[in-house]
Amino acid sequence: MALTEEGPYRDDPNDRSEVSIESEDHPYVPPNTYFKLPLKVLTIAISVLSVATCGLLIASYIYARLSPIESFGWRFGQSIVDLSICLGVNFLITTPAIFLQLPIVLSMAMDIAMSIVILVFSSKLLRYAWPGNRSCHRGHYVYDPIKHRGDWQKLPPRSGCDRAVFNLRFMMGFAFGVSILIGILILVSLLLRLVAVARTRFWEKISFWEMNRLPGQIALSTQTPISKVTWRPSYKLQFSVALLKQGPEDVEAPMAVDAPAQSKTPVAAGEGTEAANLI
Repeated sequence: MALTEEGPYRDDPNDRSEVSIESEDHPYVPPNTYFKLPLKVLTIAISVLSVATCGLLIASYIYARLSPIESFGWRFGQSIVDLSICLGVNFLITTPAIFLQLPIVLSMAMDIAMSIVILVFSSKLLRYAWPGNRSCHRGHYVYDPIKHRGDWQKLPPRSGCDRAVFNLRFMMGFAFGVSILIGILILVSLLLRLVAVARTRFWEKISFWEMNRLPGQIALSTQTPISKVTWRPSYKLQFSVALLKQGPEDVEAPMAVDAPAQSKTPVAAGEGTEAANLI
């Protein structure tokens, strides 16, 4: 029986015509091709703001130590140093992304980590480094021999202390606001990358779910060796999984139509002629 020429046999497991048609209709587009310009603008803004805010924090720390301010908040210097280090690290890992195309998974991981770190240490800056109302108060203890104790005696504030407190508050508030803005911009870039990954629709790709093309072997064995210390059997369970790459030899060959079997018995000349006449 002759085969029809309408098309390939649909039940053939090696037929990949539908896969090729679907891949041509819906080609795979890398996620880095989406939102190129917005992500680049955000990266430049984050990098510039990070290095500028880091420099502002260092200048604020030096200004506070040289100013006539008497007292600072608890962990004033430590909170400034922590946020400065975070912004400096963010600048170092963000600047290469302006000129290089990093893997989107690495970029998303850096966005998640740096946004959390910057937002957390920004709140600590406002909590510990904000100058209080008693920053200009100064005095000393005077020992009273009659009461056998020291009394606190206030002294007039130094000249320019109130102005220095105002300037330091402005610098701390500005650094806090810009740090929060940097954290928000990092979250916006993370959101754009998530949308870019979602637009690829990688979960609909046929090769993503075709697990039958990854043949493997699963082995399960048990052993009961006898311990030399207690002379008792100790049970051991082993489990192993091995994936094998399918090669050309593993592909099943298409089934062919067998021809009618011919008899190997010799036929006489006359019998063959009579058989031909009967047909």
